[in-house]
Amino acid sequence: MTVMSERDLVSFHTTEEDRKLQAEEIIPFWKGRTMRERLLASMTPEWNDCYAAGMFTEFMEQRGPGHTCGGEQVFTTGYLDYKEKIKKTMDALDFMNDPDALDKMEELKAMDISCDAVIILGERYHDLALEMAEKEADPVRKEELKQIAANLEVVPAHAPQTYWQAIQLYWFTHLAVTTELNPWDAFSPGRLDQHLIKYYEADTEAGILDDERAKELLECLWVKFYNQPAPVKVGITLKESATYTDFANINTGGVTPDGRDGVNAVSYLILDCMDEMKLVQPNSNVTISKKTPARFLKRACEISRKDGDSLRSTIQKHRPWSLSMQENHWKMHVAADLQDVLRQEHGEVKHTS
Repeated sequence: MTVMSERDLVSFHTTEEDRKLQAEEIIPFWKGRTMRERLLASMTPEWNDCYAAGMFTEFMEQRGPGHTCGGEQVFTTGYLDYKEKIKKTMDALDFMNDPDALDKMEELKAMDISCDAVIILGERYHDLALEMAEKEADPVRKEELKQIAANLEVVPAHAPQTYWQAIQLYWFTHLAVTTELNPWDAFSPGRLDQHLIKYYEADTEAGILDDERAKELLECLWVKFYNQPAPVKVGITLKESATYTDFANINTGGVTPDGRDGVNAVSYLILDCMDEMKLVQPNSNVTISKKTPARFLKRACEISRKDGDSLRSTIQKHRPWSLSMQENHWKMHVAADLQDVLRQEHGEVKHTS
């Protein structure tokens, strides 16, 4: 806590009372109970000697690997569905012939418990939303809270049925992963426009969603990303860190799994969201192919050129392009490279500044 409070970059103020509580109660309580101590105790004396000498840092010790995303199933599968898959896998274990069957069973039990935890968390939020709705005087907010409660009767236990529920389901998964795994860092929704488009199209056709509401829900998700602190760091990582955000990443555009243009209505809503929110996180990328519409490219150019812009565009055309990301130069490089792509793929274009 002292390091966090006194570091030169981004400090996180703590009081003497905080530090006393940590030293006298929190640290003594966890001594001998942590996974870290179990792991270090299982290592060889040679490994521990190397660790003590500084050959290994605390970087990977303090958290699991990050920069990952859960894929499409995060937006399509409820946690009761996961539990059913787990049960089927348990039932299929061969204890007579598989020497690893017992270990597999224990891992599957842990997975099942984790699913229960997410479902219980959703139930708590459901009850809280109803409680808040009962006390709410503003009729608009009251109806919103009722809808939140209705959404939570579906997710996270079951597969989402609407655009709003799909976003809500993802956020429960994001919280579960970052809380349990403590990843370094950037657990991300991945290709958000591809995952949400079927819900967007179904809801707009049914008349229960319009673009303004769809964008507002995305902006709410952006706020959640921005307000969620990164897991606590230790050692040199803590001292040199300049942020408390977790750097989730949104990848927009590109192509579909069958090779078609992947830009869709949600892609443009995400660009508008980036433009309006201008937050440090989530990080935002656009993926470019020969099939990318000029309108999408030009809109990305416009956003990347704006002062205070938060769109750190990484352009990919079959392979990632290495762009300068230094704070004083990245915007001009991104805009110039996008203009080059426009000229090469769509003919000469005018500047979009």
